[in-house]
Amino acid sequence: MPSSTQSAASASKTATVPQTKWPDATPTDSEDQLVSIVCGNSHLHWAFHNGVKNDVNPALFWRTPLLIHEDLEGPLVETLSRHLPQFAHDYIFGSSSPPSQEAAQLASSSRDVPRLGVYIVSSNSDQIGYLSRLWSCVPSRVFQMKGDDFFTKDQGRYDRMGVDRLAVLRGAAEIHGFPALVFDGGTATTYTAADATGKVLGGGIGPGLRLKFKALGDRTDALPNIAPEEVLRRVAEAVEKRKPL
Repeated sequence: MPSSTQSAASASKTATVPQTKWPDATPTDSEDQLVSIVCGNSHLHWAFHNGVKNDVNPALFWRTPLLIHEDLEGPLVETLSRHLPQFAHDYIFGSSSPPSQEAAQLASSSRDVPRLGVYIVSSNSDQIGYLSRLWSCVPSRVFQMKGDDFFTKDQGRYDRMGVDRLAVLRGAAEIHGFPALVFDGGTATTYTAADATGKVLGGGIGPGLRLKFKALGDRTDALPNIAPEEVLRRVAEAVEKRKPL
């Protein structure tokens, strides 16, 4: 018999998460909240969005470490609860009782659309599987967004381009229009561009600031090993005092 660790790990890889199919995956006007989760290299980036009637504007952002298979060994409602800020927690489980499947069912029964829409933006199959299992403990419908939701191959998308990069580029274009160039800083720094017609030009990926500073500090004699937070502090101080760095 496989161990619980093996079971959790294998479940993440075999869990089937439906990809978005439109219009089936389209939120309805009656849904007052939605969840999106973007899987980065080191963290999950969560957002609680207002419903369609409020243009799906995000009401709350937060981030957590990536899930690991040990997270799925205990009660799933407890794990999900730990990953939620108070507002999201109360929406899903209610504010008057500890988190449980029964509490989530009761809270969902008061909503026009009981099942909460959860949209995952990720190329990491393990994280997609973990998240699918995590959300299975409460009334929800979970979708994996795909590259074509943001740009088609006719618009320049290529197969190995991360769906998270395509999502950010589309978001920037929706706000500011084309042409668009997006830099996304995290564990890695990516840049992705589209021309004035909305065609994806491509981009690149490199180390994030923390990795760059650490590499310079470790591999050079004269440069200090400085954290990004210290760089930002020094820049802010130089701007405030109007003096060079």
